[in-house]
Amino acid sequence: MAAVDAAMVRRAQHGDRAAFAELVRAHHARLVSAMRALVRDADAAEDVSQDALIEAYRKLPTLQRPESFIAWLFAIARHKALNHLRTAKREVLAPVVEPPADDPPDDCPALREKLDRLPERDREILAARYLQDLSYAEIAGALGLTVNTVRVRCCRARQALRELLSGSDSVVEVEART
Repeated sequence: MAAVDAAMVRRAQHGDRAAFAELVRAHHARLVSAMRALVRDADAAEDVSQDALIEAYRKLPTLQRPESFIAWLFAIARHKALNHLRTAKREVLAPVVEPPADDPPDDCPALREKLDRLPERDREILAARYLQDLSYAEIAGALGLTVNTVRVRCCRARQALRELLSGSDSVVEVEART
C-alpha cells in the first residue's frame, strides 16, 4: 500500500488532481475513524479530517518522503484535532449514536464507549495503531516520539483498555497514568 501511495503522491505533487482524489478515497474513512477516537464527536471528526486533507493538499509539494504520506497525513490531522479540542475548551460527550453514512459502521458501541473513557493520550495511540493501521515507526514520526516510547505507550493504552473492558472500571487509575 505504501508503494502505491508513494506513486500517487508523486503524481499529485506534479499536479495530478485525480491522484490526490484517489488518495483521499483510499484513506478518508480510516482518517475520520481515527479522528473520531480523538475528538469523540462524529461531526467534528469529519471537519477535522476535511481540514487536514485540505492542508495536506496545499502542503503536498513540501512532502519529501512520499512513502510516509499516511504518517504525515495523520500528523496533520492530529494537530487539527488537538487544536479543535483546545479551542472547544470542553469535554466532548460520547459519539453520536448514528454515524454518518460514509463513516465506517461502529461494530461495537460498547468498545467505542470504553475507548471514549480512555485519556486522550491513550486514545490517540490506539487510534493511530489500530484505526489508522500505522506502524510503530510511522506513529513515532507523526507524534515526534521514539519507536520505543510508542511501543510502551501502546502497551499501556491496551492494558488500560483491557482493564475497562474487564469491568474493573478503575478510571482513576487509568487517568492517573496520563
